Amino acid sequence: MRGPTSSIDHPSAGSLGAGGVDAAFDEAYTELKALARRAMANERTGHTLQPTALISEAYVRLRKHRGTFASREAFCAAIAVTIRRVLIDYARRKKAQQQVVSTQLEVGNLSDRPGVEAIDILALDEALTALAQANAQHAEIATSILFGGLTCEEIASLEGVSARTIRRDWQCARLFIMSRLS
Repeated sequence: MRGPTSSIDHPSAGSLGAGGVDAAFDEAYTELKALARRAMANERTGHTLQPTALISEAYVRLRKHRGTFASREAFCAAIAVTIRRVLIDYARRKKAQQQVVSTQLEVGNLSDRPGVEAIDILALDEALTALAQANAQHAEIATSILFGGLTCEEIASLEGVSARTIRRDWQCARLFIMSRLS
């Protein structure tokens, strides 16, 4: 999703609208797999869900949507939300099986402390759900950063606002999430 030659940045004419999920995935598969690798890099060591499986599951779920994507922004938002849902559902299934499996997500950009911090993914999902009820825009930004691997600058470009606005919104979202997690 980085770089000016990105297939998601420059989809072929009508690929996101006319071709829907299939065309968007065909064009962006390599980038989506890299995105999944980044998302999985934040997961605990030894996680049994692999990036390819994560993308496959996201594809199946978006395929059920059967909609089209009017823009890159819509496609990116759908991917970030779907990856979040897949990881949350996976953690819930593991927890329901009552295995001694960590449902921790390692995040380095959530708190102000340096380094990487492990956070329970189910608690994070609850915090994001509460944030969405309080401020949907902030929740979308947090989801895009934490699960979509986007930077504030990339989100600003997608949303057509300044990076400063997104950084300010992200700061508010972080504070909200951290207050819910503590």
